[in-house]
Amino acid sequence: MSGTKITLAGFIKDFFKNKHLIFELTKSDLKTNYIGSFFGLSWIVLQPLVLTFIFWVVFVVGYKATPIEGVSFVPWLLCGLLPWNFFSSVVSLNTNIITQNAHLLKKFKFNVSLMQIVKILSGLIVHLFSLIILIIFFQVKSSPVHITIYWIQVLYYLIALTVLLWTIGLILGILQVFFKDVTHILSLILQMGFFLTPIFWNPHIIPENYLFLFKINPLFYIINGYRDSFLFRIGFWEDWITTIYFWFLTLILFLIGYFLFKKLSPKFADEL
Repeated sequence: MSGTKITLAGFIKDFFKNKHLIFELTKSDLKTNYIGSFFGLSWIVLQPLVLTFIFWVVFVVGYKATPIEGVSFVPWLLCGLLPWNFFSSVVSLNTNIITQNAHLLKKFKFNVSLMQIVKILSGLIVHLFSLIILIIFFQVKSSPVHITIYWIQVLYYLIALTVLLWTIGLILGILQVFFKDVTHILSLILQMGFFLTPIFWNPHIIPENYLFLFKINPLFYIINGYRDSFLFRIGFWEDWITTIYFWFLTLILFLIGYFLFKKLSPKFADEL
């Protein structure tokens, strides 16, 4: 039931060994979410398109939102909202991934850590379409955001976000098997995290003495990274202290997930 031990080498080996199954499960997940509705997979494009239009109407046309650091409010906002939506939706789904797929784990002796990847890949595809809509919006509005070499840096932040999602999802997925309240606790944390993360507010309004309290949140790093890449032409290496902190925290989370898996996976069969 528990599958292969969760190590980086073991994970990579299992990923390539089961890559066809993972991709098939990812396609199946996308179809389950979208096929059957009137617009089907078109929703992958329509959702971010409609969201962008609504924000433009509300904040630019309606509230006459002023630019932030010389950047129009809506693209600044979307650079924070899109990665947050990707994170919150995937981490919520991955919290229940083990309990909802117990039959699959038993049948295929599937590494539970790979189950996280299916939802991450499915969410990543939707997120990439959202980024395409964002880039198009950059070009069609009245003051376009010009393409720079720093846009490539978004790939780095995508990798960082994916690794973070995997580690957090693994921890929560394991805990959910034994403590059913994890889902409800996560919902509260995400609600608070939405307002404590600089999505709608500019982190520069926080006094420097207190800013470190907000930087503890790893999504602070990711969202600022999106904005630095798309809007402000700032390399991730320029804030090396926060970069080191993010990866150190991610490593700690991985070690916690590894420890929980090692201690609790033998008991999965009794709980599922």
